Amino acid sequence: MFNMRPVYQKVTRAAFDYQSDEDFIASIPAHPHDNPKLGWTAALRRAEQLMAEQAAKHGFAVLRPSGIAYIAESGVYSYTVQSSRDFRTSGPDTFLYLDGDTGELLALSLPSGEHAGNTISSVLWALHYGDLYGYRPYRFLVCVTGLLITMLSGTGVYIWWRKRRVRILAAAKLRAAAARNPVPAAS
Repeated sequence: MFNMRPVYQKVTRAAFDYQSDEDFIASIPAHPHDNPKLGWTAALRRAEQLMAEQAAKHGFAVLRPSGIAYIAESGVYSYTVQSSRDFRTSGPDTFLYLDGDTGELLALSLPSGEHAGNTISSVLWALHYGDLYGYRPYRFLVCVTGLLITMLSGTGVYIWWRKRRVRILAAAKLRAAAARNPVPAAS
């Protein structure tokens, strides 16, 4: 998923309903310009209103707003929030795009519940970073697993060192025994 994105997307798309980031961005009508008619404050109020409407419509709660950004290449504002649909605690994954001139909702992206492939991807992302929302036991398990792997590595080095020392001592004993009892030369 992280290193071989095209392969992951192809397999996920074949097995599940999946919308890649590229597909999502391509679905937004772009009209690039540097100066939107909607100012920052008006855009933020409109984004909050749209997000509240979408939360009621799709049955999720907005936990905390994250930020708003204007994307001049597309002529849209992007508004992100942490929602009850997110799997991670550190990064908001719920966002919407609104037109920079009219404030019209262009697209909504939810990390779960829309596309099965995207839900699986969101869970994998959260698992990879040990940032699964509300699952402290999982974080504890990741920590303990890391400590066990470290302990096993140290134990492996210790066992190797002990066996090496025994081999060196055995070889030294053989040399000493050979020096005390020389083998007669064959005639």
